[in-house]
Amino acid sequence: MAGDWPSQGDEMAAMLWSCAAAEALELPLEFVFHPNGYKGSSEWLIDNYRNKTYTGLNLLEWFGMTLSEKRAAQENKAAFPVMQRWLRD
Repeated sequence: MAGDWPSQGDEMAAMLWSCAAAEALELPLEFVFHPNGYKGSSEWLIDNYRNKTYTGLNLLEWFGMTLSEKRAAQENKAAFPVMQRWLRD
C-alpha cells in the first residue's frame, strides 16, 4: 500500500461511516466517538454530526455508499446517515 494511506479523506469517510453505523444501531455517538480517541476532537465531531455538518460526505457519496440531502430528494431515497450500502467496491 502507498505510504499515504489512509488519506485524510479516507479518515473522514471512515468517521462518517462510523456515525452512520452508530445511528443504524441506535448507539449514542459518545459510544463510538469516545473522549480517549480522535485526537481530542470527539466532542467537536459529535457536535458537528448532531448539527448535520458532515465533513467528507461528498466522498462517501462519490463512493456510492450514501446520498446527500439534495441528491436523496432528487432520487426519492433516504439521505445520510442512512447508507445505501455499507461496503465500498
